[in-house]
Amino acid sequence: MWNIIRILENYAEVILPLIVLLFYLLNWNKIKLAELPILLFLCVNIVIYSWGDYLSTNYRNNLYVYHFAAFKNFFFFCWILYKHVKPINQKILAFLTSLLLIFCVINIYTFEPIDTFPSLSASISLTTITILGLLFCLKLAKVDEIMYFQKLPIFWFVAAFIIYSAITDLIYLSYNYFTDIEDKVSKYFWQMESFANLAMCTLIILGLSCYKKKYTPPSLLL
Repeated sequence: MWNIIRILENYAEVILPLIVLLFYLLNWNKIKLAELPILLFLCVNIVIYSWGDYLSTNYRNNLYVYHFAAFKNFFFFCWILYKHVKPINQKILAFLTSLLLIFCVINIYTFEPIDTFPSLSASISLTTITILGLLFCLKLAKVDEIMYFQKLPIFWFVAAFIIYSAITDLIYLSYNYFTDIEDKVSKYFWQMESFANLAMCTLIILGLSCYKKKYTPPSLLL
């Protein structure tokens, strides 16, 4: 039993997205490509973290994977929001995505090389996701669709990213500091990250569940 728990804990970033992907595919006839960003987000997570776990299992440096992950979360979050915001805000999302990509590249060549953990870029990405997500929820509270928010997939998806980012932000920001002090402390960080993954994947499933009944996309443009 404990071995199963350890496996789930150690490979949560692969197993949990895989479960959500299976749920998506089981409901393919109702969802199809309506949530393409979520579908690709799950696939990319499974691929990059499987590769990261493979490298770690073989005692090879896998930290460069997290440089990609730092940008990946922000990119897919902005893509998810894109069709729900006004054209002017779509341009802002595209600008912020490009800006973060440039910063991540500069960060690799200046502060955090490719073979180190990207605490700075990851924290900036997660903080920005949290702020944008909260602003979206604030705008959503001012439109009629708030009366049935629990039926809106976008609400659950945004909530998933907000909770994941809020939990993991401080973990990523302080990771380098604590691993330099004691490895026993850093392992608790990854346990918290596994919990954040669980919360995120659960909320994404709730969002996809909205398609089980007849679903009409909201007309809101924020």
